[in-house]
Amino acid sequence: MQYQIVDAVMARAFQSDAARTALTTAEVRKLSRACGTDLAGARDRALFLIGFAGALRRSELIGLDMAQVTWTGDGLKLLIERSKTDKAGEGLCG
Repeated sequence: MQYQIVDAVMARAFQSDAARTALTTAEVRKLSRACGTDLAGARDRALFLIGFAGALRRSELIGLDMAQVTWTGDGLKLLIERSKTDKAGEGLCG
């Protein structure tokens, strides 16, 4: 079941830009549940949800360090130090 969900999302990721649509809430929930219940699953779920909620590129997600994540009363605040659209490396907090 988990592989079917991931395969469907991967097939969608390689569609043309015109055919690509955003994930639905139901798809996000399915992917989140597919991560498993062990420690690695919790890690995968956290990475997936932070990446999705922040609309992060893969390079931005893997470049995050815990020192760049701040808990606030409203949720998480991420400091993205370098991005494809931030060639100067000025960083963006959001």
